[in-house]
Amino acid sequence: MEVTTLTMNTTVSSPWYTTHLQKATFSAYFILLLIGTVGNGLVVICVALNKVLHNPTFAAVASLAVADFLFLCWRIPMEILHILSKNWISGTTVCKMSFLFYQLTSYSAAYHLVLLSAIRFYSLVYPFQALQHLTVRRSCIMCGVLWVSVFICISPVLFTSGIVEQDFNGRVYVYCAVETTEPLRASLIYSSLYAVFSYFIPLLMITVLHVTKVYRVTRMSREVSRSYTHQLSSMVVVVLLLFGGLLLPVHLKNILILGGVSVLQRMPELDLVCRCMAYANSCINPYVYAFFSKQFRRSLTRMLPCCKVEEVSPMHGGRSGNVQTTSTNVQTMSA
Repeated sequence: MEVTTLTMNTTVSSPWYTTHLQKATFSAYFILLLIGTVGNGLVVICVALNKVLHNPTFAAVASLAVADFLFLCWRIPMEILHILSKNWISGTTVCKMSFLFYQLTSYSAAYHLVLLSAIRFYSLVYPFQALQHLTVRRSCIMCGVLWVSVFICISPVLFTSGIVEQDFNGRVYVYCAVETTEPLRASLIYSSLYAVFSYFIPLLMITVLHVTKVYRVTRMSREVSRSYTHQLSSMVVVVLLLFGGLLLPVHLKNILILGGVSVLQRMPELDLVCRCMAYANSCINPYVYAFFSKQFRRSLTRMLPCCKVEEVSPMHGGRSGNVQTTSTNVQTMSA
């Protein structure tokens, strides 16, 4: 029997990890960590330094990038350390903070996607009201409220997490997990609640917002071209496949293992694939929500000294036009 380990509601099959699988794990994690930190870091820096990107959408995109960046920088190194040692060696305080930090970043990232979907919905369905009410300041406030709300909701993990000892084939392993007299039942409840509130509910909200948006936009104006309608519909599929498809395997695996499907707990290769898919979601967010924007790419090339910059003439729309274009482009990518 396994228990929930470290700060993620997944099961680590550390007793069965072979040398070859460890090498594959470390290689995959290094690539994901490199891609994710570079991509999310560039988004945060570029948005902070370029005033042309100071709009409501990019404020939310930058906050999402912070959540993904912190998640990857904390989660992957801690998991590598756990695989190498096969035991939790960092003490009770770090265990509790790990639970809190992981939950904070993963929940925040999920609900930032909901926030981006809501911004896109409001901007397209109520464009005139959005120009008046949807400001950078209000977008930043919404991001701040989101962070604080998630922190308050998940703060009880500070009192429920701790060091747990688990016997496996005569050897005692030390884990950072939910402290309870019934570890398997507690882990199942924990995994189920995590899947519901960090995955299924955000996915449902994102789906409803995007589907409603496409329906309302096509009904509001007869001038909407088929190509634009197809673009909106395609982006709905893309977002749902990325967020829904990449995170679904790890949640299903955890619940099935803890629910009694014991054959899965002896398949560390499957565990690795599911984890990498989940981490890949945090790696590709900046490329979907920022790098696909022409205005963001233009701002990034201006920031990098090695890139040749083509100046934009004020006669072609000026700053305000670029800001609006940026918002439209990025929101389209978040559709």
